[in-house]
Amino acid sequence: MKNLLILLGILTTSIVGFADNGMVEEKLEITARIVQPLDLQVEPVRFGDVVIGEQNATPIRDGIITIVGEPSSNVKVEMRYKEKTIDITSNGEEIAILNETNPEAPALIYKPEFVYEETKTPVSSNKISLPDGTASINARGNLIAPENPTVGDYSGEIDVKVYYD
Repeated sequence: MKNLLILLGILTTSIVGFADNGMVEEKLEITARIVQPLDLQVEPVRFGDVVIGEQNATPIRDGIITIVGEPSSNVKVEMRYKEKTIDITSNGEEIAILNETNPEAPALIYKPEFVYEETKTPVSSNKISLPDGTASINARGNLIAPENPTVGDYSGEIDVKVYYD
């Protein structure tokens, strides 16, 4: 019996020594897709001459945001005016357009509207699809001139950033 217990102890130690102790293995897969760099071309919104006090002036030429990238990809568009994020899907944003020689003068108020150039449908998401590798967005909207602006040239800028989603 004593010999049987010794033999059983040796066998148990041998089996435990060869067991995996609960260890598991798996492989970490690494993948990548190479895409062409994005190209962004922006043409300005032109309102032309606006009369003092004019409400809801429309552009004589819409601005155009053209995105060129990898076909069948999606990109995200982010816009900022100074420290303020501009929602490309909203028509309620207000951008102050300042007098170029007197920034203290009352500002013009630009209310941008963004639509797809081909269909003229409003942009409904900041995620833009590039089925054939390009997408163009028109920047139009309305401009409000206050009753007491300084006569002269006014301008403003919206920063546009595009990246793959």
